[in-house]
Amino acid sequence: MLSALVRYLGNYRLGIIIIKELKPYGYSKYAKRYYHNKMFGEGVELPEKDEPKRPPYKCGSFNSKFKKAEKTVEYFNRSRTSLDSILNLFEEHKDKEAQISYLLETYKDIREKYSMEVGNKKNYPLIVLEGLDGSGKSTLSKQLAKNLGAEWISTPPKSLISIRDKFDDPFHWRSPFYYFCNYVAAIDVTKALKTKPVVMDRFWHSTTAYALAQMKENYYDVMKSTELPEKGSDVYEWPTDLLKPDIIIYLDVSENMRIQRLSRRASKTDQENLLEAKQEFRKNVVQAYENMANPGIFKVNGDPSFKNVLENVTAKVKELF
Repeated sequence: MLSALVRYLGNYRLGIIIIKELKPYGYSKYAKRYYHNKMFGEGVELPEKDEPKRPPYKCGSFNSKFKKAEKTVEYFNRSRTSLDSILNLFEEHKDKEAQISYLLETYKDIREKYSMEVGNKKNYPLIVLEGLDGSGKSTLSKQLAKNLGAEWISTPPKSLISIRDKFDDPFHWRSPFYYFCNYVAAIDVTKALKTKPVVMDRFWHSTTAYALAQMKENYYDVMKSTELPEKGSDVYEWPTDLLKPDIIIYLDVSENMRIQRLSRRASKTDQENLLEAKQEFRKNVVQAYENMANPGIFKVNGDPSFKNVLENVTAKVKELF
């Protein structure tokens, strides 16, 4: 491709100069324009080097990354709004992706087992605890459930947790999988809420916050659209067909405390390592949580002792009873 470009320009030395200057942008789109500028002095406006780059006419590695980014954003937007949208996406690909066929069969079995529709009806409060990895939400949510005589449920649900690694690569399937897990978990939650309160460890807010931050981390260099949406965007709105919590408590912890708690773990996930290594990623996750609406989050300081944090959370949720 480079040699062809040089031959096209008809001047080896000039071709080398142009190739070097156009390399950050790809070749075909700007080659003729830039060559014309060099020869005749006419102004040609090239993109700034620090701007996200877009097709068409980019070299192979860039085009490949752009296509992945485009598909990831498309699948994210199709998955975040409703269960029907997720199922339609899965149906389109079930013949090509074995893990998707398994998901659909599992969902069918669960629906038949409970013989019920996912909805927003509940007899007791639904309480969700959110926060960054290492904030203490899992330990706290379990103890809170015990103290309230509530059911403790986490996402992804047990029926799907064994296959989640199959949806981490390719990356564009991650959001559809985790959004789907929210709806499957909602079936278990709806059943439990008939007889007792439910305390959840993560739900829809977590899926959205991490997905937005991860897309920006992975693809900002090729898609400016992966900037975090402004507060007030419908991307932060809870889906109308998903069981809505009565309260979402976000455990807000300092970075020193979070790292201290994570250090006690035998191993860390890739996401935990990313939170620790990339301040920008961590900031974007937190910002996405803060942008959530209908319902938004209720922040509780997670730095004090476990006992104090539990007392503060308990006092808040008891307002629901």
